[in-house]
Amino acid sequence: MEQEEFRVMVRDAVKALIDGIASGEYDKIPDNVDIYKSWYSDGMTRDEAMADFKDWIEGQLSLWNEQDGADFVFDAFKEDSLDWQDGEDFDDDDDLGETNFVLYQPTSHGEDIDFWFEFDIENKEGEKPRIVFNINF
Repeated sequence: MEQEEFRVMVRDAVKALIDGIASGEYDKIPDNVDIYKSWYSDGMTRDEAMADFKDWIEGQLSLWNEQDGADFVFDAFKEDSLDWQDGEDFDDDDDLGETNFVLYQPTSHGEDIDFWFEFDIENKEGEKPRIVFNINF
């Protein structure tokens, strides 16, 4: 797969995740996008981990709304919030092998939110890239 094709596939998957969160349509998040293993409890499925993540995001926005008296939302995907970190590894003990690392800074009404997404991307020849994300503060 050509590098440009790879980047487009990754960008589209990240966009689907961010737009799925922004719209509340988590079922539109592609199957090759998964949440980092620390979000899983024993025996938990991907869908269950994503449901926990959804609850966390919604709870965080609600908490900020109460604390700050502001209307926090999760904006749709913005290209300039995507930051490629070529050749960097997400986590030394991951099971992905050689990867690319991408950051995404979510916004609320165009202003940065107090956390960001880290995406670790595994590229295996002939397959869609596997994308594992985590949240960092």
